[in-house]
Amino acid sequence: MERTATTYIQLRHALWLTLGLTVGCSEQPAMPSTTPPTFAVAASAITATDLGTLPGGRFSGASGINNRGQVVGGSDGPGFSEHAVLWDHGAVTDLGTFPGGTFSGALGINNRGQVVGLSDGRGFGAVLWDHGTVADLGTFPGGFANAAGHGINGRGQVVGFGEDARGDPRALLWDHGTLTDLGTLAGATVSRASGINEPGQVVGHGVLGVATLWDHGVVTVLGTLPGGTFSEALGINNQGQVVGVGDGPGFFHAVLWDRGAVTDLGTLPGGTHSSASAINNRGQVVGFSDGPGFAFHAVLWDHGAVTDLGTLPGGTFSVAAAINDRGEVVGNGDGPGFTHAILWRISSR
Repeated sequence: MERTATTYIQLRHALWLTLGLTVGCSEQPAMPSTTPPTFAVAASAITATDLGTLPGGRFSGASGINNRGQVVGGSDGPGFSEHAVLWDHGAVTDLGTFPGGTFSGALGINNRGQVVGLSDGRGFGAVLWDHGTVADLGTFPGGFANAAGHGINGRGQVVGFGEDARGDPRALLWDHGTLTDLGTLAGATVSRASGINEPGQVVGHGVLGVATLWDHGVVTVLGTLPGGTFSEALGINNQGQVVGVGDGPGFFHAVLWDRGAVTDLGTLPGGTHSSASAINNRGQVVGFSDGPGFAFHAVLWDHGAVTDLGTLPGGTFSVAAAINDRGEVVGNGDGPGFTHAILWRISSR
């Protein structure tokens, strides 16, 4: 893997708190955009709300939001480094861990309020929190205990990864008790699923470090940016539009894959690096970008306009992890001596 791709992964994991079975195969090389991206800077009124932490905590981060405005992520607290958390219109709930566990993190939520993530207590296992119940989703047959659920759709289908017998992560689909290895293409041994939409299309990476789409048994390589060697798909909407990140000579940029075309979403003015983490059904994309004088700020790309969502008062960085169909954005950002989950609301002036 190129140095730029490695740097991207290290930064993404540092900035975010928690942070096969194939009927057919379709390799469709994406058609790169030939014109460099040019985006207007949006003029918007932005409200950033600090969602806070569990009682006694100092650090939190949000990773998902549904169309009801329920937010999930993680928070520390007295005696533990992180527990999965649900923020629900002012109420903060500790979702807990597996029996005997001390760590958990929530990574996705659907519109029914079902939450997925991971917990220790049985290695690190994939978890479904469903209105008071905590279920172990299981892992790769014959593999290690480690697994995590990253995304869940309204039908309760969960995607993520589990480790095989060699310890390599494999993209998995959990569907109401049935566990499916989504597989890879020839030459690849590692895969990971990051998101699933309502039709059941799954995205992640599974082909030698390249963004991948699994669509009911058909595996499609989404491709890279021109000159790139690495890409990863992180989010998909119900129209099949996919977002994520890809590298190029000396940079990594947010990417949109849409009907065979790959588009470099660019950065904030003067920036070098960016990444997209989610896309809603209105085609709005969120992620982060660097810029002159700062490391990373949360960003909204909205049909040709890019908005710097800013930071908490006194903060120096922020990242956006998810967006719902109302345009509400969640992620995290720092302040003096802390990192907290943030909810952004954006309105045009």
